[in-house]
Formats: sequence, structure tokens, C-alpha cells
Amino acid sequence: MISRLSAFLTTLFLVAAFPEHSAAAFEATAEIGTAQPRAPKAIFPSPPLRLDWNSPDKALWVTGESPAPAWDAAGSITSASGWGSAGLRHETSRVWGLALTSMPLIRSAALWREGEARSRQAIGAALVEELSLALPGGPRLRAKAGIGQRAGLADPGGRGTAPGLAFRAEAGLSTSLGFLGRAGTRLDLQIVSLKGLGGAGGQATCEVKLELAAERALPLRLGGSCPGAPGAAHVTLGIGGWF
Repeated sequence: MISRLSAFLTTLFLVAAFPEHSAAAFEATAEIGTAQPRAPKAIFPSPPLRLDWNSPDKALWVTGESPAPAWDAAGSITSASGWGSAGLRHETSRVWGLALTSMPLIRSAALWREGEARSRQAIGAALVEELSLALPGGPRLRAKAGIGQRAGLADPGGRGTAPGLAFRAEAGLSTSLGFLGRAGTRLDLQIVSLKGLGGAGGQATCEVKLELAAERALPLRLGGSCPGAPGAAHVTLGIGGWF
């Protein structure tokens, strides 16, 4: 490989040997030297804008997320989306480690894509009942059931802006994995299913979500369709954080 010094000396030699073409040689060298480099492409997307707020007694909460918009090669935005929700928590009963909580909530979502005349927006309300059980040693089991407008239930199948009523069921397990030798490591496992009600309800959706998180480490998220669920099978993998 010719070094930069050798290339520079060669250029000087050519300019000295052909003085009548020195201007052209200089222009060519200048053009090559000032060529615009390609803008580096981000490996990871920008982190989403998030809002998470709870009242001191945890009875009222507001949350939302707006992912970074998608850009094309020319630097124009091609799509953008966002959602937000607010709700109330009211613990109706607690017996030992078993608690029943009612949660009326409202949720809105919006999606815009290039080429569409207007953005798709939806707002919906729902009522969710959650049953949680704290087991000895720290594991916690959760079961949720909710009914309301599809947008209010945050359809896991990606039809959060579709109209109509729906029923959502969810089961989850949260536990510490500190016994593996790393303090602060947690596992969260969820199974979420949603079925539209009425004549246009369509097929039920079902998804499995797994998250592993540890202190001072990026969370690992796995997701996919439930085994044997109708529709096309899919698997997603994500690592949180920003580099």
C-alpha cells in the first residue's frame, strides 16, 4: 500500500514534470480532497421520548411514549407515532399477599406515514381488573382482564387504532434472579391476548414477552407470537439503551 508521503511526493513530481498541466492537476487533487464524505448511519435508533408519572400514593398515573421518527436517505421524515395513557388504581381488597385492583383508564394513539393524507388517530377507554399474588421469596404472579374500546386496551397485535370493543387477558410473572450471582437481576414474563367483540371482532391475537434486566446493564427483551396462535408466527429481539 502506498503511504500518504509517497503519494504526496508523486504528486509534486508530476506537477514539476508537467508545468503546463499543473493547474489541471491541482484542480483534480483539490476535488478529490474535498469530496463530501457520507454521513455516518446510526446503528441504533434514537431512544424514544418517554413520560412516566405517578401520584405519591400511586393512585393516579400518566405514561406515554413517542419513538424517534423514521427518516429516509434524503433526511426527510417518513413516519412518526406516539401514544399516551392515564388511569386510576383502586385496590378493592387485599388478603395476605393476594390483592385485587380496579383500573379505569383512557389511552390515545396516533400514527402518521408518508403518502397518507392524514394521520391515524384513536382514543379509547377501558376497565381493567388486576389480581396479583406475592409469593415467598419475592416472585409475583399477575393476572389481568379488561374490557373496553380496542384503542384503550393497547392491542398487542398492532391494531391499537382499530375501532370497536375488545376483551384483553394477561398473565405475568416477575421474579428476582439474584440467586444466579448477580444482584438486581430480574425476569419479567408476560402472555397477552386480545379478542375483538362483535361481528367484526376478527381473530384473537396472542403474544409472549420476556425481559431480563440487571443493574448497570442493558435490558434484553424477547417477544413473539404464542405457540399455536392463529396468524403468522413472529419473533422480536431488542436491547434497550442508547449508545
